[in-house]
Amino acid sequence: MLPFSKTVFRNLVFIGVTIAFVFCPYFLLGAQSGEMGIIVSKRLSIRSEPDELASRAFVLEAGTRVKIVKRLNGWLEIVHDGKVGYVQDLEGYVRRLEKKKIERGKNKRILQLKGEAKQIGRKIKERKLTIQAITKKETVFFRRFNKIDQSLNRSRKKASRLKSELFRLGKNITKIMDSSQALKKQIESIEDYASIRLIALYKLSWMGSTNLFASADSFYELFQLKKGLEQILSHDENIRSDLIVKEETLSKLLNEMNANKKKKQATEAALYDQIKAISEEKRKRSRLLSEIRNKKSIQLAAIKALKEASSTLDRTIKSLSRKQKPFKPLKKMSQKPFKALKGLLNIPVEGKIVDLFGSYNDARFNIANFRSGIGIKADQGEPIRAVLAGRVIFSGWLNGYGNMMIVDHGESYSTVYAHAHELFKKLGDIVDTHEVIATVGETGSMVGPKLYFEMRHRGKPVDPLKWVKQG
Repeated sequence: MLPFSKTVFRNLVFIGVTIAFVFCPYFLLGAQSGEMGIIVSKRLSIRSEPDELASRAFVLEAGTRVKIVKRLNGWLEIVHDGKVGYVQDLEGYVRRLEKKKIERGKNKRILQLKGEAKQIGRKIKERKLTIQAITKKETVFFRRFNKIDQSLNRSRKKASRLKSELFRLGKNITKIMDSSQALKKQIESIEDYASIRLIALYKLSWMGSTNLFASADSFYELFQLKKGLEQILSHDENIRSDLIVKEETLSKLLNEMNANKKKKQATEAALYDQIKAISEEKRKRSRLLSEIRNKKSIQLAAIKALKEASSTLDRTIKSLSRKQKPFKPLKKMSQKPFKALKGLLNIPVEGKIVDLFGSYNDARFNIANFRSGIGIKADQGEPIRAVLAGRVIFSGWLNGYGNMMIVDHGESYSTVYAHAHELFKKLGDIVDTHEVIATVGETGSMVGPKLYFEMRHRGKPVDPLKWVKQG
């Protein structure tokens, strides 16, 4: 069996080699060509098989380049756009391209591609420069916005101080006017009395001192008459002196009142200028907001700025938490453990909740974002109350949040109140539950008066709506 198998194997090898030599030209013709050709005939039908009766696979226009895969007995197997077909090997159908021409074509294509690559590179560079310019412009926009917002906040504070000063001056002027009116009545009364006394003295002088003393019946009566006359004259002198003092006091009061009136006029003018400045800052802010809202790139930058502001707030809270000693409620506060108050805290301001805590999708730009607190829309100046007793660990301006206050409640819990108009508490102050600590404003906000409220535990934001009373 084994010798027979070897013999058969050797015979088969011999037959194979013989066939290879005999039919070598055929195999060479059918081998892969790797040539390139160009279609010469208009709308040349390409067959599915190397046969004139075969169905049409596709049609090629004159000038189309194809790859010649094989030459098969007067037919060419070609490839174009991944499609394989057959066409008769005739010069009127397909013209083979010489290698030099192909190389030249390749070189030309390479140069063309290199040129395109350079052009693309230039465009990329231009695009990068454009993006850098837009980014720079966005940065300038938000710096301007923040600067305008801070300027507006300073103007409001100054206007508030001027109003307080006007109120004080008004009270002073009213008080001085009341005092001067009372003093005038006293002076008029003294003047009336002095007039009567002058008439009496005139009559006495007309009567003569000799006749007056001659009317006495005794020396004692004369002495008493003299003593009484001296007392009357002394009293008159006191009245005259008092009148002079009161007149001088009245003159001073009137001078003080005039000075207060002038100061009030100057303060009113300063307040008017400040109100004008506030109006101008508001107009600038409104124009800038309008410009920001009308540009997608800047809106996207606004989202980025808010994210950066949120990161800044995170870092600020962590830094403050490390620096500050834990708050321990005072005995008089009789405060329950914070975690026992979940769902029982009062909302910090009366208003409508417009922004919810957590992940949200900006439908305009299809951008996913995360909000660490809630937004409560309320009227300008509406009082903001502390949800629980605590100590103020931050009170001031923070970019992106405007006037902001952070209250530490102990047990690693804290609350954040942002976009406030006025802050009534400063760093280190102790606040009681429900105490008014600020008023609603729009500092650092782009959507009008609103309170941004956060609750945090160990520096991480938690959903405030799970802690406040619902309904």
